[in-house]
Amino acid sequence: MGQFLRAVLIVGSCLAAVNAHARLNLPQTTLRITVDARTAALLQNPGAQLPSGAEAGLLAALPEDLRNACADVVERWGNAAGGSQQWSVRLLYAGQGSAWLAFRCGSRLPQFARFYDERLAAFHAASRALQFLAFDRDSNSDPQLYHVFFWRPLAVPGRQLPAFRLALPPGNPCCTAASAAAGPIAVAIASEERLLICNDAGGRPAEALSLVTQSDVIEQDNKAGDTRTIYNATTRVQRAMDRNVLVIAVDFREEINGRPERQGTLRYAWNPAAGRFEKLSD
Repeated sequence: MGQFLRAVLIVGSCLAAVNAHARLNLPQTTLRITVDARTAALLQNPGAQLPSGAEAGLLAALPEDLRNACADVVERWGNAAGGSQQWSVRLLYAGQGSAWLAFRCGSRLPQFARFYDERLAAFHAASRALQFLAFDRDSNSDPQLYHVFFWRPLAVPGRQLPAFRLALPPGNPCCTAASAAAGPIAVAIASEERLLICNDAGGRPAEALSLVTQSDVIEQDNKAGDTRTIYNATTRVQRAMDRNVLVIAVDFREEINGRPERQGTLRYAWNPAAGRFEKLSD
């Protein structure tokens, strides 16, 4: 998956704590596993919410190292959070034999309610396969948390593509508390939002388009001073008479320290052979 301007907050005490068995966020994985028959049956026609009993089956299917990663993440949030980790699963969208799910790692404690990390996975009914999608490259020392929201289905010839919104909020308890005492040694703090459109043709979910729609980055330089870059984009979906998507247009504007830097429109068209949206030349 493509790399984007994103949150980077690395604190000395966080780096010292990181080792081969410690993480600051969940793994970025494309893991593919098989769900047991009972859980698969519950997900055949799930309705608007995850059926009762399905969550336990989905979590039981996770390999031990992925399940344990949540405990590693929450343990870094301080002594008060240790041992309070919990997994949960949300149904985001279901259609055409697939169910799209958000696996969430968080804490049972109310003071950590706004802090959690999510990964997106697609269940394919015909194969009983559950496959995760990676948002970025994996790194034990990356403190970025991810929140996943369903946006809407987008029709292309023969398929409905689920579109999601990813929110990359600033802050992670692993590093926020330490930064007040030790001071950050990295140069940027950011928030970001992305549009992610997926295609699960053949039961193999993949990214069909991923775009940054908002980012707010402050680059800190003790000598030259801070630089703040704000990027905002508006997405327009252009459809044919049959409601299939023809073009996704993205009107963007970027400013640095309050001064306009660049603006324009990017256009992406559906390529059925590639199974993804591709950028049109200017």
